[in-house]
Amino acid sequence: MRTGRGPQQGLWIPMLCALCGLVFCAPVVAENTVELPTTPAISSSKRFVVKGLTTPEHVELAVWLEDVAESLEELLDRSLAFDRGEPLTLVMRVNPDGDEGQVYAMQRWSGFRLQQEILVVNPGRVNQEDVLEALVGLLLNRFPIAGQSLSSRGERLAEVPEWLAVGVAANLYGVQRARNDQVALAAWAQGVLPGLGDIITGMPYEGPERTAWLGLATAWLLGVPPAPAILDGIFAAARRGEAWEVESLIPLFQVDTFGEIEQQWDLWVIARQQVRSEWGAVSAADLEALEESLLVRPEIISMITREDGTHTLTIADLIEQRDVAWMLVLARFMEMRVQSLGIGRSRGFQAVLNEYALFFRQLGARRKGLFAQPGAEKSAGELYDQLERAHAARRALEATLP
Repeated sequence: MRTGRGPQQGLWIPMLCALCGLVFCAPVVAENTVELPTTPAISSSKRFVVKGLTTPEHVELAVWLEDVAESLEELLDRSLAFDRGEPLTLVMRVNPDGDEGQVYAMQRWSGFRLQQEILVVNPGRVNQEDVLEALVGLLLNRFPIAGQSLSSRGERLAEVPEWLAVGVAANLYGVQRARNDQVALAAWAQGVLPGLGDIITGMPYEGPERTAWLGLATAWLLGVPPAPAILDGIFAAARRGEAWEVESLIPLFQVDTFGEIEQQWDLWVIARQQVRSEWGAVSAADLEALEESLLVRPEIISMITREDGTHTLTIADLIEQRDVAWMLVLARFMEMRVQSLGIGRSRGFQAVLNEYALFFRQLGARRKGLFAQPGAEKSAGELYDQLERAHAARRALEATLP
């Protein structure tokens, strides 16, 4: 029996997967399937039950289910809603007359209790990521269901949008996130960058490509400052039985149009392509990359302003131009760009990056207008002070290099 996530990643998360729609209904193949007469396994938290295979396999799958639940809670930064006597059941069956693998996700309200079940038919032939997506979908449903009254649960159980279940599932393990980035890199090399709205509402991609783009879109939504409010809005719409609209992001991002949100998404994807794949301690090359990332090249200005950039700006130059209309977008882009350099790096290097990220966050704080942020605004002198603290932290780290 495993103690970490490594073996389960190999067992349940293949590098290449095909997307299969989740079906919240009674399985039509149930009558033709066979379930082994073995003892079911109950997970350590009593949140999951597994049956249909051998007892050792039940135990292994119960551990995996707990692992997914913990990863999901960590990703969303909120606890799953499980009431006593309402476990999620994973059932494995074999259909001797069928060659195809099938995954069914079901939920119902019976006897004033929530019943959720995943039925996997011919487990050796299913796409294993489909099982993960079905599991994540049912777990996410528990958030809006927890807010429903008993009478409304009897009428209709809440369901989150399918794209959210797929996108969240595509962010639980490193191998999936790496795949998402690879798809984006390949698309970026061909000059293709799907819009956020197109990804969420439907786009001309299928299978692994769609999964990867939904994973990236969800990673971005969960990483931006209004992430908790975004999730609350999605869960509230599901609780009411309404479709969640991407335009509901506009007030949460404190912008005037959805196009401004799309621009922030574009810049995030661009910045993500600069994330380094190797892992290790800080080096002189890391500090050189940081120095380069602090320069605002003409092409970056052009992307943000839609006008031709003429010269390179330093971050000190930005302080003097902090009131221009496009500074908020540029500051957010620079903050994400700098923070991306810290993935897999030492805490010392990440501390330096955090100082620069704080500078850009303060630089981008709205000081005027409808969405002004009282108390967040900083004077030019305060911004220069924060910039000097960041420079000092970088110099101190440089002094430690051999």
